[in-house]
Amino acid sequence: MSNASSPYSSSVGSPIPLDTAAKWTKKYQQEHPEFDEDGVAQEPTYATFFGRKAIKKLMKRWGKRCVGIRIYQGIDDTDPTTTNRRRVVLVAVDKHGNDLLDVSKCEDGSVDSPVLDNGTTCPDHCSDDSPLVH
Repeated sequence: MSNASSPYSSSVGSPIPLDTAAKWTKKYQQEHPEFDEDGVAQEPTYATFFGRKAIKKLMKRWGKRCVGIRIYQGIDDTDPTTTNRRRVVLVAVDKHGNDLLDVSKCEDGSVDSPVLDNGTTCPDHCSDDSPLVH
């Protein structure tokens, strides 16, 4: 299999039309409202922001072994102030599609966790003028 056709190539991913993205995010946000029919807060997560430095650090620590990032969906049930809030967990991935998790193999000698979370979430912190926020 050539690298260009690999599902784990560093070039995987492509632009989609903004109107398509807006349609998808609108549907998701409508199906996961901030409040239920009784007015009870639902703690939805519509988007998560991660800083450039944090993403670059996650990828750089693995050197050329890292060809991209996988984003896992999760539910945080550890915070008593929220009810099962949706979270995303980012992990570096190699050219074979394997998650890079063994910190003893980090090229930068880092012993930090090999996963990234704690981004800033929307609806608490959203773009003010994005067609992706409804």
